[in-house]
Amino acid sequence: MHHWAFIYQYAIGGALFGICTLLLIRSRAIDLRARSGRRGLTILLGGLLLYAAFHAVSIFVLPKS
Repeated sequence: MHHWAFIYQYAIGGALFGICTLLLIRSRAIDLRARSGRRGLTILLGGLLLYAAFHAVSIFVLPKS
């Protein structure tokens, strides 16, 4: 049953994250032409994916062990 909460959390949260990221890029708060802007965006996306991966392991893999 926890898998539905996980899917919902990252579907809604991912959509909001994507919308906010697009707004930041469009308003030029994140400049993708600058190396620091690309690095910052990479860190944000990597952090989200890394956290989601650890969360997925804790929900789907660890309880079965």
